Amino acid sequence: SLLQFDAVEFLGLVENLWAAETSTGEVPAWFATADAQALQVLARERVYQLAPRRPGQPPCVTRILEPHAKWRVLLEILERTVGEVSEADAKRRTTSESGTNPAIVEPLVHETKHLVQAIDCCEE
Repeated sequence: SLLQFDAVEFLGLVENLWAAETSTGEVPAWFATADAQALQVLARERVYQLAPRRPGQPPCVTRILEPHAKWRVLLEILERTVGEVSEADAKRRTTSESGTNPAIVEPLVHETKHLVQAIDCCEE
């Protein structure tokens, strides 16, 4: 289940675990270990980045996000779909102009390209 979490969900899980355990007043011994501290720091670094401080100013926190692995797979599927639909449409046009229905094929290719562009923007 942990492998399915994205960076934000994982940070939330770590912070909720930390808050639940420390709110009872009884902090488990493993919270004081270097591994527990590293877990917290690394979970935060996957979501937030501290910009260098300027003298006399508080640090600037910037939110950064790792692209979720699902987006990369979805992008590959959409790109493959666009290619296959374009190829099938090109074959249909060369073999029989009367068998092509551009009212269906062209909007599908157009909308799929927009989805691919949206996913590209999310990954940047």
